[in-house]
Amino acid sequence: MKGQVRVVFVIVACAMLGVAYADAAAGASAPAAQGAAASKTADDEVICKSEVALGSLIPKKVCATRKQWEAIRQDSRDATQQAQRTADQMNPGGH
Repeated sequence: MKGQVRVVFVIVACAMLGVAYADAAAGASAPAAQGAAASKTADDEVICKSEVALGSLIPKKVCATRKQWEAIRQDSRDATQQAQRTADQMNPGGH
């Protein structure tokens, strides 16, 4: 039973991270296109990262503003916490 809860947790966490990654990739093209034309503040700075999608070996360049990256990190944290709460509810005894 404990192994099943872990498998469910991993599946849910991966799915949630995939959604956050897809949202970041979809919203990242606009800031990158604006580039130097936009006024530069700390939150508007465009940061590009090389990320490997789940199930792929080929890295993909993903660009987003500092503010968007922080939103992605927060969404990932929230998804992980939700998955942990779900796993705890499925196995309230912790065994």
